[in-house]
Amino acid sequence: MLWLPRRRDGASSSSAPSFLIVIVLLVSSAAFVLGQVDQFKPFLLKNMLPTMPRSFAIWPNDYFEKVPPADRPHHYTTSHYIPSCNNWSIPATRMNDYMFQTEALLTGLGLNIYDGAVWCIALSVLNETQTCASYIQDVLVAHRTVQFPDIRGDAQCKGAIEYGQCSDPTASGVCGFCYGDTSDRTLTVQNAYFFRMISDYWAIEGTVDARCPELKHEWTWNDYKPILGENAWAVLLGPLHNAMMRAGNDPTKIPDSDPCFTLGIPFLQALEAMKIGTTGAIYYTPRNTWFGFGKTAQNIGSTFSVENQASLLAGLEALNWTISMASSQTYKSYLPQIAGFINGLKTILLRAYDKTHNYFRQGGTYDPKTGGITWGQNNEPLFAVDCQTWVSAVLGTQLIDGTFGAGTAYNLWQTVKLHANYSCPDGSLCGVGYTDNTISGQVLSGEWTYGAMNWINVMIADSGYDAAEIADLQNDLMNLEFGLETYVWVSTPVSNSTESYNSVKYADRRYWIPFGWYANPLPATSSTAWATLYLAGFNPFNVDKGKYTRSYSSPKTKFQLE
Repeated sequence: MLWLPRRRDGASSSSAPSFLIVIVLLVSSAAFVLGQVDQFKPFLLKNMLPTMPRSFAIWPNDYFEKVPPADRPHHYTTSHYIPSCNNWSIPATRMNDYMFQTEALLTGLGLNIYDGAVWCIALSVLNETQTCASYIQDVLVAHRTVQFPDIRGDAQCKGAIEYGQCSDPTASGVCGFCYGDTSDRTLTVQNAYFFRMISDYWAIEGTVDARCPELKHEWTWNDYKPILGENAWAVLLGPLHNAMMRAGNDPTKIPDSDPCFTLGIPFLQALEAMKIGTTGAIYYTPRNTWFGFGKTAQNIGSTFSVENQASLLAGLEALNWTISMASSQTYKSYLPQIAGFINGLKTILLRAYDKTHNYFRQGGTYDPKTGGITWGQNNEPLFAVDCQTWVSAVLGTQLIDGTFGAGTAYNLWQTVKLHANYSCPDGSLCGVGYTDNTISGQVLSGEWTYGAMNWINVMIADSGYDAAEIADLQNDLMNLEFGLETYVWVSTPVSNSTESYNSVKYADRRYWIPFGWYANPLPATSSTAWATLYLAGFNPFNVDKGKYTRSYSSPKTKFQLE
């Protein structure tokens, strides 16, 4: 592929004569058309499993084989008992090999349901509403895939391991999923959270489990984590946007039987079970969700993610508006319940703002005995880029500035650039990463940079900032566009195709994200979908035609500053 990235002034970065550039663009069928909204559509349609999209395309095909040993997992330092290996002492080296094997197979054969939602929204914007609707109906509504009869975390709760109510020394899942702090903590297949990662494949023929290769067991699917944030996108935002666009953006024409309601309304029962005391927050995951052998990992069910609260707030505001605008009365009785959730979520999000460090904290841990919150989740960093970009885009600039003082949102963006900027060779802004650069250096995230640009567009639209501030924000947008187009826009084969397809990489390099996963420089459905939405001028947090302004209202927060 031959492609000439544009400079910030819009010109080609090459000094080649213009007629040569024209020849290059004509000869190279894979060349990017800068600004063309549908240029990523072929990738979004091609990068598929039998019934769903894949989160990533692996290119080159041997990418994981070539990852240097130093860049592979080294998390395990002690041996562990693995029942399927009939062995009490699988050494740390094999455990780490298995962790890397798992990463490669999940990446190549899995779908994060959040990625599925943004894929759905992007394709709906590109007039592929039925492609999205088929995935929602055949996978989510049916709650099954080719080799999985159930993709929800609905195993019966037999007691929380964290509180000593149930024992599972072999980590085989015998204690089930325990939702929240209520007496009956089991949810059904109709309202339990979906697993965050799904696939059409459970057993992968030709693989050998790296923990005990001598037994020649196949590697089998091992990611069973029902997470709030992914569900907010998969159950609410994805189906609601798709329903709106199938109805010609007229909510009065969405039928009562639409999946946006048949998925969204039962989800409210899960949220009721997962409420965190009177804080307004919703738990991150059910208790007993497997996040590792350590005690801290067992405590994950007592935590909440701030980004998850923002995703849920956006989804519930979308559901609230859609039901309010609908001609049918069927679901209007749920509006007070939804309003209560919205009010509580705004409360906890504003409470998450750290006025000393001037950013929203990443998460917290709740003690149900005392009702107190300790800020921090699972020993992860308190600063996360998406907790600034997504939270601010969902709350809106006027609420943030009205609560914490004029210019707070604008200054928060300066804080993001200070902590997590990705610099071009000349030192100028070219993107953002995941967390503070002091942790593992600079990295350019395709997905998270587009999330930041979405927030900047919200600030431009709803802040009332003066001309100089707006011009500064617009200049940042231009610089970020340049960085993305230069460093993470790619054109590669997909699924052994002979053609190349335009897409956006997840990151510019392999990078351990301290919130629990590796970023890889691979074509990503999430980054590519966000790029499509950005080029279309579409805000996925607003179900009313993707407007950047806060075009629908919701109950005012009752949060009082401490």
